[in-house]
Amino acid sequence: MSQKYKAIVIDLACMSSAFHQPLAAWQEAGLRIGIIANHPRKEVEAMLEAEQIAGNVDAIIGKEDSKTYKPHPGVLIKAMQKLRSNGRNTLFISNSKSGAVMAQRIRLDFVGIPSSTLEIDDFAEVDTCTILLSEAQLEDIIEPVLV
Repeated sequence: MSQKYKAIVIDLACMSSAFHQPLAAWQEAGLRIGIIANHPRKEVEAMLEAEQIAGNVDAIIGKEDSKTYKPHPGVLIKAMQKLRSNGRNTLFISNSKSGAVMAQRIRLDFVGIPSSTLEIDDFAEVDTCTILLSEAQLEDIIEPVLV
């Protein structure tokens, strides 16, 4: 089966229990999973362990791993390097406008998840964007990722 994506990078800020099943399915399908965060890597590792999903993540980029901050795409580039992927085969998922800007700057396909502080219109400037109306729709993007 050919895949459009080899890797998925997820902004920790949008992670919730809704990601548990999709993470397992994506990894089972052979996708490499990366998490980017504004928190120290050890804290992210502990959170993933507590949620029992650490085994579904191949790379974590914490705040100490990048000298740049959102919306500079340096943290995304670092994640892609660790995942051995590039802009043509990586999908980025976030719930922030800065995440959308990062994706746009390096032309990554982007899935935006609106939040209580972010509306669908905030993602309008990203032309490589798919918008989910809720986290429940995460399961809906599993199959399209496996194109």
